[in-house]
Amino acid sequence: MESGIWRVAESKDGITMAFLTANFIEMFHAIAMRSQKHSIFTLKSFNFWLLGAFVLTTVLTLVVIYVPFFAGIFEFTAISFKEFLTAFGLAFSIIPIIEILKLFKKKN
Repeated sequence: MESGIWRVAESKDGITMAFLTANFIEMFHAIAMRSQKHSIFTLKSFNFWLLGAFVLTTVLTLVVIYVPFFAGIFEFTAISFKEFLTAFGLAFSIIPIIEILKLFKKKN
């Protein structure tokens, strides 16, 4: 990860991290919103199409980031595993947030 003083600058690493985090947030949000009322942990059915979309989107996102031809088009740069886990963890945090909101909504 980049470190140092904060300034407004163009950062391929930062742009790549923002893209990856936004992509994962959208995917986790879709998973969390399978039901607007019930927790995803209590749903009895499983949506294989959604799982397939998650896997396909992840693969295509990684292709765009790590294949030099596509990375050059989008002006991305390869990121470290630590950065990948950071983006994944930040994006995953949408699931507990939505689950808590569903709980509050259910009580009201």
